[in-house]
Amino acid sequence: MRKFSIFLGLAVITSSIAAAAWRHLPAFHPALTAYAWQAGDIVFQQSISPQCEAIQRATHSPWTHVGVVLKHEGQWMVLEAIHPVSFTPVEEFMERSQGKVLVKRLKDTSVLTPEALRCMNAFGAANEGKYYDMEFGWSDERLYCSELVYKLYLSCTGLAVGKPQPLSAFDLSHPVVQETLEERYDAEIPLDELMIAPGAMADSPLLVTLSPGAGLSK
Repeated sequence: MRKFSIFLGLAVITSSIAAAAWRHLPAFHPALTAYAWQAGDIVFQQSISPQCEAIQRATHSPWTHVGVVLKHEGQWMVLEAIHPVSFTPVEEFMERSQGKVLVKRLKDTSVLTPEALRCMNAFGAANEGKYYDMEFGWSDERLYCSELVYKLYLSCTGLAVGKPQPLSAFDLSHPVVQETLEERYDAEIPLDELMIAPGAMADSPLLVTLSPGAGLSK
């Protein structure tokens, strides 16, 4: 049986979003790159497509994609599960966000010890090149965006950023969601499948919002 997650579609990956769709977003502002980055910062994107609308309605969150900022080979990069799992220059990630971006940081950054950061980079290197998990299962063979970031944090810091939930816990009532379910399934929907949504991570009480520059806000 094919596994499915309505709240995490392949459309969260920018490479799968039509260029015409991006033209409807606000113009990119250079200030979006002016963050005082720290390794471990978590970056969220809001994409637009019919699938992303379904994600947003099912999760009640605007955020459909997520990655983590790391210092990789001397450069600020975003480790993200696109296709395949990749390190993306942070400037490229931010430009691709076209203003639809949220940047968060742990409230207690003391857990991001040199050992934890080495673990994060090793985790990224070990998973780089893995295929994007279009079936959104919980195995490590393939990974989707929020699964990658969730497992990285859990493995390297012991922190659960967000809470995995079964598909049945999400709002599947909207016609857009139901239509996507019908399109994606040949048989029954795996309502018991545990999944972690970008929005669940964005809402974690462990995080605060990072503003451009050095300031932090709640």
